[in-house]
Amino acid sequence: MVPGCIGARRVKWVTAITVQPGPSDNYFQAPDYRILPSDADPDTAAAGEGISLSSLALNCDILDPIDGNRVPPGRLTVRGYGIAGDGRAVERVDVSLGDGLTWRQADLHPAPSKWSWRLWSLAVDVAPGPSTITARAWDDTGALQPESPASLWNPRGYGNNAWARVALTVI
Repeated sequence: MVPGCIGARRVKWVTAITVQPGPSDNYFQAPDYRILPSDADPDTAAAGEGISLSSLALNCDILDPIDGNRVPPGRLTVRGYGIAGDGRAVERVDVSLGDGLTWRQADLHPAPSKWSWRLWSLAVDVAPGPSTITARAWDDTGALQPESPASLWNPRGYGNNAWARVALTVI
């Protein structure tokens, strides 16, 4: 357990902690959770091939509304979280209803610590028809999430921190 390092966003039951001088040799850390080269076959890749998951990449996501929602026209509050690894802080989250052509800054809520998710929200007006909401985060070093998962693609999909997108229908 290292603050700012990948935890796969899943609840873990900690029964013991062992302090050691190097990375763990357990199955998930050593041979499995690896970013393989784009031409690798994950079914035949050798154990330990590729780059080990470690630092948490700058990321944000939209929690509400969810993809595929049907919402009434008018005021809609978009909510989500942002997180940055290695002790960096999320300093800004931008939200677009215009396919990334125009952006508005979300309201950032206080983070309990620099190692925690930073919640954000933004009230927007939505008109009838299909709509896509996009969100992106900036950290305190000026780093921005990558726009497209295509630039991050790897056979297992690990490390994808591209802009969050939610498609919805306003009825």
